[in-house]
Amino acid sequence: MAAVYSTFLQRAYDQLVEDVALQQVPAVFVLDRAGLVGGDGPTHHGAFDIAYLRNIPEFVLMAPAHKKDLEHSLEFALESEAPSAIRYPKDFVLEINQSPAFSLGRSEIIRQGKDIAVLALGSLLKETLAVWDDLAREGINPLLVNPRFIKPLDEPLLLELSKEFHSLLILEEGVLTGGFGEGILEFYRSKGLLKNLNIQRMGLPCEFITFGKRSTLLKHCGLDSENIFNRIKKIHFEAKSYGRVSSR
Repeated sequence: MAAVYSTFLQRAYDQLVEDVALQQVPAVFVLDRAGLVGGDGPTHHGAFDIAYLRNIPEFVLMAPAHKKDLEHSLEFALESEAPSAIRYPKDFVLEINQSPAFSLGRSEIIRQGKDIAVLALGSLLKETLAVWDDLAREGINPLLVNPRFIKPLDEPLLLELSKEFHSLLILEEGVLTGGFGEGILEFYRSKGLLKNLNIQRMGLPCEFITFGKRSTLLKHCGLDSENIFNRIKKIHFEAKSYGRVSSR
């Protein structure tokens, strides 16, 4: 097992491909400071790891969203025969009592709901839960998913969501180009389902992000709880106005 800043791992990219994935070495990379790190600035933001790891064959990529998730992902990775990476932010840990069985590629349903499905990857589950009561007061009750795995995708769940929801919102603290949401778009496209779905994504812009407190930078990038609340509200009422609501 190797613990390393997310942004530093990209300097060893060729080794990941040639010495780990190609040789099928069951190495575990624990990526600290994934996403926005605050005052250390552009050289330390872990913005690109999802995009550059997702396309390497053999790799399993996880984004635990809470304390139990992190514990389970470490145990899972150490027992796995595949190379794996676990990404987590420079932030306070979220604690959730529930934590169903942890298995390859399977997500966790955090809140049951209707009308819109929200897939909040890793750190952004915390931001989304922070506005859950505010959403309820607006009469909005989305389904909330903790994806856990970036690769492989939870394909059975994605197929189920495509049958029950018209609108999906995907949240990730990584660049949108080549990111988690792009993987979901690719999956739905391969199944011929994109034309039936309104899929929206929120993530980091493909640019070098400046210095600042983590909370300030999340707001700057539109990934703070207020922006997430406003996007969910907008999607919900747009879908309602067009009569595109879930069958739940």
